[in-house]
Amino acid sequence: MYIKEFEVRWNDIDANRHLANSAYINYMSHTRLSFMLENGFGQADMVRNNIGPVVFYE
Repeated sequence: MYIKEFEVRWNDIDANRHLANSAYINYMSHTRLSFMLENGFGQADMVRNNIGPVVFYE
């Protein structure tokens, strides 16, 4: 399991003081890239291998 801590910002919270759906996507994207970088696979590696991250919205 990979754990990354975030400081929840004011604009990450919705009107009901819950974490906004868009914030989850942003946190996931940042966590994924941090995990990849810490394991030696960065953006240059993605370009070299002609791949990139994908997020599917439902």
